[in-house]
Amino acid sequence: SAGGDYTAPRADGTVLHATVGPVPPPFALDSWTLNAEDWQPGATATQTRKPVVSVSLSALAPWSSIPGLENSSGVGHYRTTVTLPQTWNRALGATLSLGTVNDTFRVWVNGRLVPPAGILASAIDLGGLLTPGQNGIEVEVATTLINRLRVVTPQVYGIARQQAYGLIGPVQLVPYGQAVAR
Repeated sequence: SAGGDYTAPRADGTVLHATVGPVPPPFALDSWTLNAEDWQPGATATQTRKPVVSVSLSALAPWSSIPGLENSSGVGHYRTTVTLPQTWNRALGATLSLGTVNDTFRVWVNGRLVPPAGILASAIDLGGLLTPGQNGIEVEVATTLINRLRVVTPQVYGIARQQAYGLIGPVQLVPYGQAVAR
């Protein structure tokens, strides 16, 4: 995550050298648009209504703290953009650190689905998906249904505590440099 000269000793005693060019500092991704599908019971037992609640967030927060989503469950689509310098090139990559994200999630960069990082990992290598200028990042978070069930069927689920779903962060894009060691 920093430019400079690096060495890597090998088992045979030889030493490889590489020079990594300048690396931009991390980018804090604070402002997001959230389109949350609020899954609700439909007219019959086999139907589900999914009205979408759209919110602009200047800071990430659990759904239970966002007006209009306090007792919601469903799927949230978080979107933001990050503008990278025109000097961004193939020698640079970045890790997207999501911080706290409750429950399962998927990530897209510039419309391309990023391979999963694993259920316990909230940092994802974006490799060569980023370009100079504006880059769109979308994080889809699917929740459990407990917050909705607590209010729809309180006689059964009312004992459950309200859960803190969603992308909670803090979210950072952390650039790194790459170089061939010789």
